[in-house]
Amino acid sequence: MSPNALNRPHPLSQLSEAEFQCARDIIVSIHRPDTSLFFRSIYAKEPDKASLVPFLEAEHAATLTEDTERPPRLARVEYDIIRSIEHEHIRSVVNLETEQLVSSDSAANLFKPSFTQPEFMLFQDVCVHSDMFKKAMAEFTLPEGFTITIDPWPYGGPDESDSPRYMQGLVFARDSSHNNLDANHYAYPIPIIPVLDWVTKKLVRVDRLATGGAEDGLEPHPRSEAPRMLLERNRSADYVPELLDRPLRQDLKPIHISQPEGASFSVHSDGLVEWQKWRFRLSFTPARVPSCMTSAMITVPSFTVSATASSLSRMATPALRTIASKHLTLATVVQDEPRTVWSWDATV
Repeated sequence: MSPNALNRPHPLSQLSEAEFQCARDIIVSIHRPDTSLFFRSIYAKEPDKASLVPFLEAEHAATLTEDTERPPRLARVEYDIIRSIEHEHIRSVVNLETEQLVSSDSAANLFKPSFTQPEFMLFQDVCVHSDMFKKAMAEFTLPEGFTITIDPWPYGGPDESDSPRYMQGLVFARDSSHNNLDANHYAYPIPIIPVLDWVTKKLVRVDRLATGGAEDGLEPHPRSEAPRMLLERNRSADYVPELLDRPLRQDLKPIHISQPEGASFSVHSDGLVEWQKWRFRLSFTPARVPSCMTSAMITVPSFTVSATASSLSRMATPALRTIASKHLTLATVVQDEPRTVWSWDATV
């Protein structure tokens, strides 16, 4: 294998910092200078199988050179064009070698992009400072030492018409008297759900809920003139040892696991994992199932390998297994010759 060939990024490796910046710069260059952009995710777009398999076969045969044909190095960029009334969500593919735009698709108004972690983190601050939320919380009185915490959730309604991009929140109270952030707030639900329009950053409504208690029925409790005390019948459900009201079990014997000679596998910076006679690559994407095995090979005597989605995921769904059946390659490995077992992302 040529030394220079080793220095180039592997087609299945994740983007480097320089490639990440290059992808962003390509998108910025195709828009007007006064356009406001919000970048949601930038990640490597894996090559199609037709261009990838010949490269992997050359790699496994140790015949890679500078002249070996490589799949194009592509990146997928998901971003929003920020406008005062509505944002436009764009999914683009750029070529990092030519620094050119390959494709660009605008999501239909019916579809909304997934939320990012900063958006989830900002949701609670917007809610607790909202007059609408304060008015809804005025219906209740919390025990002393409890604070409000909100779990943000994407809003998925049944409407098929175009609707604003909403986020909703499940509201809980957390016992902060012990000054421990690991206190389990799920034991103390508050029966309201704030709904936020993410474009305007304002609450559109606060839904009132039934508490689910045996005496409370299936409808929201009528609002009274005076605040009503919540959580009187709730009990703590903590799990961290320092907050338990009982000692931990003492009948378990200690277990010690050590590897004096180190681990039997090695992990390389480009995602390559080598373990005994296996070589495979792991990568991460912002998809619903973020981790994926992108290529694998093994050196053993003749046997048949059957690759299924369930072998890659404990929570494989029927849809995932259907997708995997279209992309995973069934291979027979013969005469101790390294061969590609499968070479596709089973989580796309």
